[in-house]
Amino acid sequence: MSVDALNSDFDRYILETGESDKIDAKGPMEWDNGPEAASLSKDIAAFANSKDGGVIVIGKSECADASFTPDGVSDQQAASFETTKVATWVNNRFSPNVGLVCHTHEYQNKKFVIITIDEFSDVPHLCTKTFQDPRNPKKHLLREKTIYVRTANAESAPLGSV
Repeated sequence: MSVDALNSDFDRYILETGESDKIDAKGPMEWDNGPEAASLSKDIAAFANSKDGGVIVIGKSECADASFTPDGVSDQQAASFETTKVATWVNNRFSPNVGLVCHTHEYQNKKFVIITIDEFSDVPHLCTKTFQDPRNPKKHLLREKTIYVRTANAESAPLGSV
């Protein structure tokens, strides 16, 4: 794929008006190797377990009316999404390894992080390590022995049936 085609796709992802089974939007954040990373990892695995994979756009905030505002991310936030670091964290918690790439893309003088996630090739990605929210130990952000999928309601949820 040419750079122009890739940039055009990235623009389209940012301009999407909502979320779907293929595209998710997250407000400005930093990859924190903690609760934010665990929550995002669940979404990444859910896309990896879905036909054709998916895309997560970091820097789009959801408004009260369910619309999205393209806020962008800071330089520090964008730099925290380094592909090797993110993939290592995710792949230490899921098996087999998830194929993903973190891209920084500028649109209308704002930076966005776009994570592209490949569909699994042979077997789905299974969570291998539980992650509890340190702010609420009763809340599991990731559950061992769970396969997450992207639902028609644009949610990442445990697989409930075949």
